Amino acid sequence: MATIMAETDTHVDPALNEEFVRNIRSWQDFRDTRGLGGSLVDSQFVDLDIRNERNPFNEQADISAWLRYFRARVPQDIEEGRVLVARADGLWTYSRAGEGERIPIGEYLSRIVGEVPDLIPSDVLIRQRNLVVDRFHDLMPGSRYNENSWRQFVEDHPPSLKEIVGTLHFMREELIPMVLDVIGDTDLTLDFDTTIVTEDRPFISRVIGGPDRFIHEINLHERNRFRYYPGIIIVTGVHELAVHALQNIVYRRNIRAGNLASHWGVTTIPGVENAPMEGLAQAIAFMLPQLYNRLGDHGRFAVEYNFLRDLILNNDVVILANSEGISDGWIYQHIKRDLLSEPNEVIPDLISLRRDDPRYRAYYNSYARGGLYLHEISKRLDTDEKRAAAVTFLYNTPCTLAQMKTRLDQIADTA
Repeated sequence: MATIMAETDTHVDPALNEEFVRNIRSWQDFRDTRGLGGSLVDSQFVDLDIRNERNPFNEQADISAWLRYFRARVPQDIEEGRVLVARADGLWTYSRAGEGERIPIGEYLSRIVGEVPDLIPSDVLIRQRNLVVDRFHDLMPGSRYNENSWRQFVEDHPPSLKEIVGTLHFMREELIPMVLDVIGDTDLTLDFDTTIVTEDRPFISRVIGGPDRFIHEINLHERNRFRYYPGIIIVTGVHELAVHALQNIVYRRNIRAGNLASHWGVTTIPGVENAPMEGLAQAIAFMLPQLYNRLGDHGRFAVEYNFLRDLILNNDVVILANSEGISDGWIYQHIKRDLLSEPNEVIPDLISLRRDDPRYRAYYNSYARGGLYLHEISKRLDTDEKRAAAVTFLYNTPCTLAQMKTRLDQIADTA
């Protein structure tokens, strides 16, 4: 496996890194105490004794003040410092939104996700929609791709415990070893537990926890029934286990070995690191054709449909719902133009979540921005060696969207 080498011998003061970790965890405790819902800390890779004995935050404004003060103290003349400042700046922007400040969507996403967003070009949406429609017709011969046929598609194939157990076995026996072979780390052991929950929350599957063990949750709440369709179990398994769980364990090892800065001891939602992390989880099948080909007809359909759904809901709707003068009716028509399957009754919640919740506003967009870039560059990663180098980098190195683009562009352009 490739060794992660520091670009410079100069590092951020370890005390600043530990302060970041301690106070992010205190922020999570603040949210839990106030019953604000939704985790700020996505995963943690550091020992539990790195925390404040007493929570320094009494009000949300205390958090914004600390982040503003913290970023001013971090040196920006070294790469490690610039990344830490980007993390603090993105979280400061999110914290301000949590206090009720309405930040223009371009500024908001550029600070957190890492770039000013644009609507997806119509030709890209049309091309992906046509691919999805063709795949759907292959799976549902004689059916039109519309809301009624989607309901039938979902209701005829509800996820079963047998399918879930079989998928987990397939993940462990075939797909995860395939990824480990690509990154040259075949001896790595995944330490996670899977549990089924029924939470009224907008996730269908996730990996949480750490540092010693991670929990894989599958959420079968009724609100998600139209999101569980044939093929999605294997695709969420790839997303959560073959990417996030594996990536978490590699991050943890690299932090403990001193190969990664200790401020990466926590990852956050939303955070500048989300676009590379969630982008890889969404696009890994595009980057590794051998993985894509092992997913079966339903799994490959789910990969393509998820990509289309990201482009529309997690990019365009995020932008439109937070722009002046755009009505919900217009957004509804935009969704239904290319995502004909989306049930009418769920669309108002899809729009409001992306407009009203500053956490999801940025977090969801990171899926689309990271996934879109990796989908496009996968076409330029035209050898096994390039694909392995790109994937190995992303499994080993938490980074910003700009850092990911720079490194993968270099790999793609290698002769």
